[in-house]
Amino acid sequence: RGISQVEVEDILFGIDGEDPDYVLSRDGDYFTIYGQTGKGRLLKLVGELREDGRLRVFSAIDMDAKEKRLFQKGRRM
Repeated sequence: RGISQVEVEDILFGIDGEDPDYVLSRDGDYFTIYGQTGKGRLLKLVGELREDGRLRVFSAIDMDAKEKRLFQKGRRM
């Protein structure tokens, strides 16, 4: 199923005014962000930090089984 802009925003900006809750890892210029949407979907976002300071997300997919287990246990990814 496709991933909506609202789901990505849930992860990056938080849900219902709460602070965002995600796990972030960095590899060079690229970031991977693991988080949960308002409806409970577990997603992995991949992007880069642009020169103007904004994050450009260029991939959003469902976490695989291993990523889900690690995220739910609260471990670093």
